[in-house]
Amino acid sequence: MKKTLLIILYLITFNSCVQSKKESNNLTHENSKLAARVDNYLKSVTSLGFSGSIIVSEGSEIILQKGYGLANRENRTEYLSNTIQSCGSITKQFTASAILLLESKNRLSVNDKLSEYFSNAPKEYQNITIHQLLTHSSGIISGIGPDEEPISKEAFLKKLWLEALEFEPGSGYRYSNAGYSLLGMIIEQVSKMNYEDFLRENLFDPSKMESTGYMVAGKDTTQLAIGYNKGKYWGKVYKNGWLEDGPNWHLRANGGIHTTVEDMHKWLQVMLGNGVLEDDIIEKWTTGYVNENNDDSKYAYGLVVYNDQKYGKIITHAGSNRIFSADLVWLPEKNILYYIQSNTSLFPAYEISNNILSAAFDSTFRSSPFIKIDDNIKPESILQLEGKYEIDGGSVELKSDDVRLMAKINGQSMLNLFLNHSTKQQDFFSNLNQRTNEALILLKEGRADALKDLMPAGQDPLPATENLLRQIDQIGNLEYLNLIGTFENSENSRFSKIGAYTTFVHARFPNWNRYWNFVFDKDGKYVGTYSGPWPTFTMIPVELDKFIAVRQEFPYETTDVVFKEDCLILNGIKACIKE
Repeated sequence: MKKTLLIILYLITFNSCVQSKKESNNLTHENSKLAARVDNYLKSVTSLGFSGSIIVSEGSEIILQKGYGLANRENRTEYLSNTIQSCGSITKQFTASAILLLESKNRLSVNDKLSEYFSNAPKEYQNITIHQLLTHSSGIISGIGPDEEPISKEAFLKKLWLEALEFEPGSGYRYSNAGYSLLGMIIEQVSKMNYEDFLRENLFDPSKMESTGYMVAGKDTTQLAIGYNKGKYWGKVYKNGWLEDGPNWHLRANGGIHTTVEDMHKWLQVMLGNGVLEDDIIEKWTTGYVNENNDDSKYAYGLVVYNDQKYGKIITHAGSNRIFSADLVWLPEKNILYYIQSNTSLFPAYEISNNILSAAFDSTFRSSPFIKIDDNIKPESILQLEGKYEIDGGSVELKSDDVRLMAKINGQSMLNLFLNHSTKQQDFFSNLNQRTNEALILLKEGRADALKDLMPAGQDPLPATENLLRQIDQIGNLEYLNLIGTFENSENSRFSKIGAYTTFVHARFPNWNRYWNFVFDKDGKYVGTYSGPWPTFTMIPVELDKFIAVRQEFPYETTDVVFKEDCLILNGIKACIKE
């Protein structure tokens, strides 16, 4: 009897500890309206497909720490705040701070030239400085191979030295992962330590960031999130094409460090000056030096700095391998910092940052509707509905995302259906699309005045056109410009304060996509071009063949969709899969 009682008491204690551990991973400050609004927003977009975690701090105090959705869909494992995943290019700020730490110990200078560390560097590379590597102003190309190729340092350098610089060092800006790989090599050479070991000993361990690093991610692989690419199982960054001592040199020092939101709160404290870096290092680290492509923001050392009319100064950086994504945002004037990460390509963390800020500071912000998924729906049944459904002048590509469908709209006629455009709107948008298409043809030809017929009377088209041509030139090898369609900017939507209408354009490059939103005033005159996500709806099953499609952008327009055989029906129109 005593033995039985002891077992029962042990089980009660064990279960209570497990429950307590799980609950301790989720924290919402009871007196913080800001935290409650952000939490409500993230809960609402979880039904649309977001999965990941966030930590928000006000100064040194955590006001929100929570996971959402699933870290592993196959095992139905919840995403928690101690779930580990790759933070992508947020790695660059760790590399930059390591360089500055070495400089503070007189081991190197950011003014040092590559010739001091690479005796076999080609002549045009020799005068590149560490500062130029840190600020992407070296002229070195973005990269020379995929993250998953197990390339050694020697093979990496041999391949890189064959590549010509894209501009004179210090004369331009070109985001370069390869440049940060060189910084990692310099750290190893100067410290005589493995890159990760140096970061661990000098940054992560003193900051008590126990789950941050490369090889440390294998300490407990059950905590690692699985990545999903367009709804399909992708896997892990951990040991994917890695070398014996960590990532290959396509990835090392420029991306791929693994972390948790709990650890990133500790890193945010370092940024605030409450850690291993002295104030003068932090000042140098977070100062913007080189204009990025849009001229509104400056690249610092592994960070981006710009001023926002609403929030004041913003220090930030995003990271992604197009599956895992992360975003770090610091608002010094509001004393708010947050870090968010996601494990699905269909809902990148950095694409919802604007909404997180709106949810945090705008009391009128409205989250997406919460629609309950039919409990009987299984991922296998959703998979059978995938395909490209077509009508004249448009299509919608459906991809399964666990128990949801993601609907990617292409063509004005399909946008008209999903957004229920009136006949008057359709006629206006048709005319606007024709004018924009003519401008895109000229833009692809490189015409300096390509946007002239879109501009208001008397306005010079050259500056606006030059901005787009510069982006095309910097990325290189433009394949095509595809006009997807036009829609009205509803009140409080992403571009509503800029103009009345948005025409979405897909700029496709060999290894890159640019999503341009051409914004027009109520008379159809060009206002400007801005980046923003593809017009996409999440289709949530409320019955086996009946879905509610919710636009992923405010104001979250909804429409009913019914499936019948190989067709879907919305607003009385049938779109079918064609052989």
